[in-house]
Amino acid sequence: MDMEIALIRDLTLVWATALVAGQICSRLKQPVIAGYMLGGIVLGPHGLKLISQPEQIKMLAEFGVAMLLFTLGLDLSLKHIMSSAK
Repeated sequence: MDMEIALIRDLTLVWATALVAGQICSRLKQPVIAGYMLGGIVLGPHGLKLISQPEQIKMLAEFGVAMLLFTLGLDLSLKHIMSSAK
């Protein structure tokens, strides 16, 4: 149960940091993904060490990859995929 609460806390922290860093990068006319990456570096074991357990980092990284793939999937249209297949 304790690990589940820690995961929820870490996810909340990651989402809040991504929101703030994304807004900052957006206002500075920089890619939002750069803000997400900087937020991850700040939170991780090489920054403020707010998330330092290897199991949590691995789980959050897998979640991040899934979200990235989902975002890329939303960007692609069937017409675009078909035109690049020719």
